[in-house]
Amino acid sequence: MARSVRLALVLPLLLLISAPLWAKDAPEKPVRMADATRIVQRNLALEFQGQRAGGVAGRQGYMKDGSVLLEETFLLKISRGNGGANDVFVTKNHSLSFFDKTGAIRWAKKRETEAGIVKTIHTRYTDTHVDIDYSGPGSKFSKRVALPKSIASAFQVFRRLLPLFKRGEKAEESYVVLDEESQVFDPETITIVGETSYKHGGESHPGYRIRSVSKMGAADLIVDKDFVPMYLSMMGVIEAKWIDESPFEFSSAGWQLSSYVPVTGLAPMAKHLESLEVTISFKNKVPGEGAMLFDNRYQKVKADGDTYRVTLSSTRLPADAKALARPVAVTDEAVKRYLAATPLSQSDDPAIVAKAKEIVGGEKDTLTATRKIVLWVYRTLEKKSGARGNATAVEVLKSGIGDCSEHAALTVALCRAAGIPARNIGGLEYLELQDHTAVAGYHAWAEVWLGQWMGIDATIPQVGTGARYIQFEIAEPGQNDDETAAASASMVRAIAGGLQLRIDAYRHEGGERVVVKHATKAEK
Repeated sequence: MARSVRLALVLPLLLLISAPLWAKDAPEKPVRMADATRIVQRNLALEFQGQRAGGVAGRQGYMKDGSVLLEETFLLKISRGNGGANDVFVTKNHSLSFFDKTGAIRWAKKRETEAGIVKTIHTRYTDTHVDIDYSGPGSKFSKRVALPKSIASAFQVFRRLLPLFKRGEKAEESYVVLDEESQVFDPETITIVGETSYKHGGESHPGYRIRSVSKMGAADLIVDKDFVPMYLSMMGVIEAKWIDESPFEFSSAGWQLSSYVPVTGLAPMAKHLESLEVTISFKNKVPGEGAMLFDNRYQKVKADGDTYRVTLSSTRLPADAKALARPVAVTDEAVKRYLAATPLSQSDDPAIVAKAKEIVGGEKDTLTATRKIVLWVYRTLEKKSGARGNATAVEVLKSGIGDCSEHAALTVALCRAAGIPARNIGGLEYLELQDHTAVAGYHAWAEVWLGQWMGIDATIPQVGTGARYIQFEIAEPGQNDDETAAASASMVRAIAGGLQLRIDAYRHEGGERVVVKHATKAEK
């Protein structure tokens, strides 16, 4: 299964509390919450379809000079079905952010812990760029990223929109925010919809209704005058509610997920499919989310409201495709960036570099080198979940175990270390079961650039994929196009049980198109 649930599914909640503003260079100022003259404290319980899955504890301290220190702790618990008895993942984040009296952020520190593994991100802001120091399992880097003019934050935008709203003018603004780990700028839009109140503790608290639309989809919030959320509803499946007790002490099993989506109909011999025609529908879609699926190398999409007619194709190279020499010479920056090391696939780590050299040897043909890497990963890794929802390539190489996410991360790292552009992909995989029924499983696989992008899957293994993959996202290092912007919302909708898939027709290599007959309501 692809990353058990991307932490980004609920990060918009955190971002709306700790939204940064941008400032000129300044050293970090020593500051303590104990120095605050006023503290706004709020706990939020996080629920998924009524299941308690985690929470957020936040404190916003106002200093004498008008500066603000924000402290947050966030916890998410996930229990995954169909993946083994030990498939329970708990992630805890702690962050500190300091804002000067103008509301501009000076620095932020974040620490994420899962199964004893710690990642830290330290950011320092200027009016033109942000400096990022990252430290994680098997990976450390420092990077300076230029800030576009449209950079902003929900907090900053709310402050700008509130005077417009009070004057009766349209209070809406679009902007971009930074994902520090992937260094990608993601588009967001905020609208102040109206004034309201939220009942808590026997009192009615005044606030504002906010609509936020991001790559995650649409979220509706009730916030107070400080833009601290009192309530959040996201895509009809996620809720955050103001509570007084600790948000981390709860007895539920957490966010309980299934790894599979049921499928109506059957296309046999799935690995040998040249084309597969399916109908995909999303239930309970929230207005404003936009399209959920896009055309790409795996699929052609025709949308009809919330229903999509999708034709899946194989990604095998044509028989007459010219082989590229290794290392691949790339000038296109859109492809070249997939040669670089990232926090997930650390292709510059000495152990990864040495293993890639051992596997590939002196092989110059990129297709043959790719086959060697895919086969080695397939034969080497024990097929089971690790201690974390999404282990890095260095962790996987050391442990020798992993599910599809770990297979993909290690494959990508080894390919990049061997001079072959590669990237992680997330979506659904069509599977034929032994009882001649079918399911679609959440899945991660990889792609390599051999003059064109070609799918590879080390869990099978397969180099050049059959027509049974539905792409939701380019998972890492990521990009901010429409295709990827819809990915997280599509994944959440599928995980929430809101995706239905029906097989309409298929064709095997060298075969004729076969139409799948479905029983009518009368026949049922």
